[in-house]
Amino acid sequence: MKDFYGLIIIIMLLGLAAEVYFLAKPRRNSSVGAAPILVDTSVLMDGRVTELAKTGFLLGKIIVPRSVLTELQLLADGADHDKRERARFGMDVVKELKDILKSSFELYDDNIRVPEGVDSRLLKLAKEMDVAVLTA
Repeated sequence: MKDFYGLIIIIMLLGLAAEVYFLAKPRRNSSVGAAPILVDTSVLMDGRVTELAKTGFLLGKIIVPRSVLTELQLLADGADHDKRERARFGMDVVKELKDILKSSFELYDDNIRVPEGVDSRLLKLAKEMDVAVLTA
């Protein structure tokens, strides 16, 4: 009878170890069926998205439209000191995301101009591409 209970305890410990392993293991961003995500300027200027990328929490391809980079560049060259610093930080975040995500990162060429601005362009792209938008 002691052997039976010992065996049960060993099986439960192995099950617990497997569960901890799979929960703690970072997920890769190339999950099958995960929806791609368009990233907004505010997310890049905030910077917390890199920590999400490192943990593997972001599933699917992360897409940064060139219009978002253009907006960051305009803000980085602007007169407002705070926005200028945050925009430069946002450009560094793009580089870091590219390094972290590798093949799960895409710089999307969306040279079409929308008179309403980058946010409208991002929403229009999201509808056209049938993807989610990550914003802060």
